[in-house]
Amino acid sequence: MNKFKHNGNGTTTIIIESRKYGTKKVCIDTEDWDRVGRYKWSINKNSTSRLFYAVSTSNLAIKELKRGVRLHRLITSCPENMVVDHISGNTLNNKKSNLRIVTTTENKHNRAKPRDGKNKYIGVVKNLKSSTWIARIGDGRSKHRYIGSFKTEKLAAEARDLEVCRTRNVVNPRMLNFPERLEEYLDIIKLEKNSSES
Repeated sequence: MNKFKHNGNGTTTIIIESRKYGTKKVCIDTEDWDRVGRYKWSINKNSTSRLFYAVSTSNLAIKELKRGVRLHRLITSCPENMVVDHISGNTLNNKKSNLRIVTTTENKHNRAKPRDGKNKYIGVVKNLKSSTWIARIGDGRSKHRYIGSFKTEKLAAEARDLEVCRTRNVVNPRMLNFPERLEEYLDIIKLEKNSSES
């Protein structure tokens, strides 16, 4: 069993000590403790996203659940054909208010730009033939929908953000290049809608 602390505010912190990754603190709702506290949890790092997840490979978990069950899947009772999205992007926050069951595509929509990405902005690539910047939006596995070409990288990033706000449920502003402009984008979309209805 892991060390833990009931915080008194309806949350519990599970303390996971890993030789490889150091000590990680995982937050859950205290009401879930009886269900998850009986298993030994360890830390796993996803090689693609480089995010940390709480997983259990204990004999009890293998017997009752399956090998390598992830904490967020157990808490949400996520069906096999769906995935769990950590709304805030913090994969060690496993409170139910931070978890939602979604499709793989919806989960990809809520990803922030990788820290080591080649491009400065999400959904923006340089067109080497014309020296313009192309804005695009992910549209399924390894597919992108073209939004337009722009003179500057920033204009392309703004166009991409606006299209995200038009076509997706923005559950976390971090999925935008300019999260501080979310309300501005929503106002623009509202004005567009009002003018098209007039």
